[in-house]
Amino acid sequence: MYLDDRTYTTSTLTAAAGCEPMTFRTWRNRNGLFSELAGDRKWKRFTLVEVCIVRAVVVMTAHGLGASYAIKFAQTDLRFQFEQLLTGERDTSLIGFFVGGTLSDDLVVFTDEDGTAKTAMQSERPEPPCSFIFLEDAASLAATMSNTKGILTIIDLKALAKHVLAALGPLEA
Repeated sequence: MYLDDRTYTTSTLTAAAGCEPMTFRTWRNRNGLFSELAGDRKWKRFTLVEVCIVRAVVVMTAHGLGASYAIKFAQTDLRFQFEQLLTGERDTSLIGFFVGGTLSDDLVVFTDEDGTAKTAMQSERPEPPCSFIFLEDAASLAATMSNTKGILTIIDLKALAKHVLAALGPLEA
């Protein structure tokens, strides 16, 4: 697709991501969205990847996921996915999220409340408030659904990035 060094104002970001400016400010102040951008700059500017991240948060919260969980996941796990999609290094990227943990009894790696990484059998770990799954091309949707207690919201990150690009309008060379 497309990735360059252009940056966008807050008003352009919120319009392209479909987010109310007040909601965006709340996410930044209360939930730490893009906290790494705080600094001496008077006017904040955002990259195309960051506009895509906000759009992903908008979609996830619109489908019932709490803002703090959506923001944490989007910032830590989706940035690289969007970079790969926008540079053409990856063609498709489906993610899914659902409330609670999985029904499988696989060995899983998770972080506890203190942020410490731990390994345990799925049945032995505390049930998380929500879970995320990256659906690879070879992944069976039926097998994935059987581990999610029957409800899974799937987001196509490529379609989401195309939505953002269309909302930003034509990009001059």
